[in-house]
Amino acid sequence: MSLLYKNTGSAVATKLTIHRKVDGIELTGYPVTFDLLTALPGNANYPAITAADMRKLTLAEYTSRRSAFITMAANQTGYTADITGSVVTDTVTCPIVYVTP
Repeated sequence: MSLLYKNTGSAVATKLTIHRKVDGIELTGYPVTFDLLTALPGNANYPAITAADMRKLTLAEYTSRRSAFITMAANQTGYTADITGSVVTDTVTCPIVYVTP
């Protein structure tokens, strides 16, 4: 029996949003949102994927994809992202499941 994929019980963010505020007021041009499901421009290692594909990524694969988008966002905006809460354990919404062929 070979394992196709495992639902890990983790809910992951599919969007990366950069806010920039001064005295609580959002600056013009912000927020800037990056969709982690789209292809990463200039990087063939991260093609566009569907939400279903995203759910099948291992945590390491997701973290790698998210890190690549964070780097791109930092290069475009000059700011680094606070990724707190981008992965949360939620076994009710995302039950741990092993899918086999």
